[in-house]
Amino acid sequence: TSGAELHNSAVMLETDASSIRATRDLHAWVAFFRGAVSGEQLVYVGAEADSSATAVWDERWVEMQRLRGPGPHVLVLTRGPYTLGIDAIDDAGRGRVRAEIEVPHLWSGRLSLSSLLIGTAADTAFARDDVARAMPGDRRFSRFEPLALYAEIYGLSADRGDMSRFQVQYAFLPEGGGDMVSLSFNRTVRAGPVIPERVIVQPGRIPPGRYRLRLTVWDEVRRRLAQSTVVPFELQ
Repeated sequence: TSGAELHNSAVMLETDASSIRATRDLHAWVAFFRGAVSGEQLVYVGAEADSSATAVWDERWVEMQRLRGPGPHVLVLTRGPYTLGIDAIDDAGRGRVRAEIEVPHLWSGRLSLSSLLIGTAADTAFARDDVARAMPGDRRFSRFEPLALYAEIYGLSADRGDMSRFQVQYAFLPEGGGDMVSLSFNRTVRAGPVIPERVIVQPGRIPPGRYRLRLTVWDEVRRRLAQSTVVPFELQ
């Protein structure tokens, strides 16, 4: 993407020129995580473009933040409703997304989950940003590549030995019906405010198709349950 194209994309967001016709569909995703300071939420925005411009407005249409360049973009916001704008211009044409989003409260103290990221990785030594960078805007993946799944668990209980014991289930729900594919694991880790949950799904474990993926966490110490929002994706 050239500097001129990126500048044009930023101008489109600055004026919110929705009358300028988009020439292609722009696929994008949004994911929510805790920020570094209590009350802050991180909003990851990925788009199917080499470079894009992202802006967010509150309910009074006051601009809260604007970012441009290669994604994914990471916004720092507080909980509540916002309007999200994404513009991109590249060789494929001009794409635009306008959407209402609700930033969740991930500092409640209750058992809760971040969004679930899906990317590609060779091993489990990956972090949040690694998977976010590998998560395409259209969430389409090759069935010949391993899938990297990443989420964060907040508010897990600790036993007397300061350990957290919990079960996780990844439910792959086929769109249009069919048998669910489920992967379950038992975990025991040192207790902490944020517990990363990650797994690699090797090729062949999931048949090709379109799925909705949901993560469920069962806290064995205090017997509590939390579920992620559903993430659609396609395994080609």
